[in-house]
Order: sequence, then C-alpha cells, then structure tokens
Amino acid sequence: MLGNDAVDWAVEVAARVVDMHAAAGRFPAEAALEARAGCEAGLLHGLTRFALGEPAHCVGASDRALEDARHWARQGLPIEHIFDVLWSTHSVVNDAVLAELHAVGRDLSPADARQVVADLTTYVGNTVRDMTEAYRQERTVLRSSERAQRAGALSAILDGADDPELERALRLRLRAHHLLGVAWTTDDLPDEARVRELDRICAKLSSNLGASGSVVLPRGRYDVLWLTFNRREDVDVAGVIEVEDGLGLAFGGLHRDIAGVRTSYREAEHASRVGLLAGESGCWTYDRVSMVALALSDLTASRAFVSSELDGVLGLDERQRDLRETVRVFLAVGGSRNEAARRLNIAPTTVAYRVQQFQDLLGRPLAPRSLQTALALEIVHHAGDALADPNRN
Repeated sequence: MLGNDAVDWAVEVAARVVDMHAAAGRFPAEAALEARAGCEAGLLHGLTRFALGEPAHCVGASDRALEDARHWARQGLPIEHIFDVLWSTHSVVNDAVLAELHAVGRDLSPADARQVVADLTTYVGNTVRDMTEAYRQERTVLRSSERAQRAGALSAILDGADDPELERALRLRLRAHHLLGVAWTTDDLPDEARVRELDRICAKLSSNLGASGSVVLPRGRYDVLWLTFNRREDVDVAGVIEVEDGLGLAFGGLHRDIAGVRTSYREAEHASRVGLLAGESGCWTYDRVSMVALALSDLTASRAFVSSELDGVLGLDERQRDLRETVRVFLAVGGSRNEAARRLNIAPTTVAYRVQQFQDLLGRPLAPRSLQTALALEIVHHAGDALADPNRN
C-alpha cells in the first residue's frame, strides 16, 4: 500500500533513531537490530493508518510496540524508559516527515505543517498510553507470579524447612536478622488499596529503619510484611508508621537466621490477637503487648479473669473508663501519682482521687493484687470493650 519509497524512508529514519539512542546509552549496541525492527514497525504502522484515512486520535500502538513494552517489563526496565525513547524518537521523526514532504515538493502552509505535527504528536501520545498500559499489565502479572513463588517459600520456612536454596526464591538473605509483621483489614478496604498501602508502609519502614531487604507477601487471611537487617538494630516500628483507617498491623521482634523468621512471625501472630480483638485500625508490637497476647490465648479464661479482677469497675460509661485508664497508668509507673499525672496530663490530686474511687468500687485496696489488677487493666486497655463488656460475644 505504501510503496517501496515509504518503506525505504522508514528504514532510513529507524536507523537514524536507533543510532541516536545507542549513542545516548538508552540501550546496548547489541540490541540495535531488534530496536530498528521495532522502530520500523512503528513508523510503518502509523503511515499505513494515516494512508487509510484514520484520524490521529484513533491510531494507537502497533502490536510490535506492545510486545516491546511487555519485553521491557520482563527485563525490569523502568517505565520512564518508554517515555524517554518514544518522545526522543518523536522529535527525530517529526523533523524527518517535514523534511521528506519538502523534498518531494510538498511545501506545506504553516497551518498544514502544524496539523502534521499535531497528528504525529497525537499518534505518539496514543502509543505511549498503550505501551504504558501493556507494560503495567505485564508487571502486574510478573509481580503476582513472583509474590506467589516467594509466598510459597515463606510458607515452607514457617512449616519448618531449613533449605538455604529458599534464598533464591525469596531474594532475601536468610542469614540475617528478620522482622515480620502481619496485616489484616478492619473494614471493606478494596484489595488494590490494601496492597498499595502495605507496599507504601513496607517501603517506609525499610527506608526509616535501614533494612537491607523487604517484601509484602500474602498468607491466608493475612498479608505478611518481612524486613531483613544485616545487623541487629533497635527498631521502633510503631514510631515510624501511621496506619490508615481500615488496616491493622502487628509485628514480632527482630530475630536471626531461618529460625528467627519463624519466631518473629509467631510473635506477630500473637500480637495480632490483641489488634483483632480491639477491632480497630492501628499497629501492635509484640514487645509492648506480649503479656496481654499470651493472656488472650484463651479468650474464655481471659474474660473470666477480667470479670473477677475488675468486678465493679467494668462499666462502659466515660467515668469508669477514666478510672480504669488512670489506675492502669498509675500501676504501670510503679504507683507514682506525679508520673501518672504527667502522662495523663491531669493533676496529681486527680490521680489520687480516681485511684481511691476505683478502690471503693472494686471493694478492696490495690496492694494485695496489684499485679493481677494491672494485667486485667492492660487486657481491657488493649482489647477494647470486647472483654470489658461481659455481655459482648
């Protein structure tokens, strides 16, 4: 349809474009032949569509261009590579088209020249759009496949496997220190939004804590956040991240080698009991809730223990909530009214008054069973109203 002259022109321009890209280091010289074929296909595709009278806004990427985008995705080239190559190619092709029209005696009016440029720009824009979508879809497929493979390796480790070859599937060093967390949704957060938010959280943790590697993997009802460290660090997960509404997170401690993966994950699961029972968004760490997490391993026994220890002060009204929180903090700081007042931002006399009210309602002094009372208050504090209300299932 186009004739030999048009084909020869496309071959010559493609060679010029590829030489320019190779000189700029956009791809290696050994890839020149494939790149020229792709460029020729794109030029001839556009020329054919225009020759058929198709409007520019209807002309998209060629099949070859889409396959090139998928290939770049599989090679791990950044999406910016597509933009860089296509728009720099557009500049050369734009000049070549106008020069060729002049060479064959078709000098265009300024208005016609602007239209040619506009049509070419629209075609390139459509090609960028289509190639970007093909690239994105291929990356999604690859990530899904890679995550499934890595999730399988994690499951093998948690089931007791000690095969060093699992490093290859995971692309994480196993002879390292490991920090694992589990995530769950607390409402109807869409899957895409959940994955995007967890990837953001994991990247922020990795950056702020100095992790050497990180990944988010699916596992049953949870998503697992896994960070590795080359040396033991003091990590404060809760102090680094802000959890969006709709997500709950629980983290274990930092432990070494393959056995450490299992230990950190087990601790994260224990800590998640507290978060799941609270039924709200937030972040729980094993080092802060380990005692409560262990107590919640038997919910029936925990509820009976709380009901026995806090009989008389388990009301859900604001007054009794204030009493419980004041006494919880008071006991946590060793019975110091001044320190409790500082942490609660109230007067020491208010602390003393609330402690006395709490004891009056409890029907006994704190001293004989202060440890048991403190544990019961911590359970109620972390587990929310689920255990404070004896009528709630």
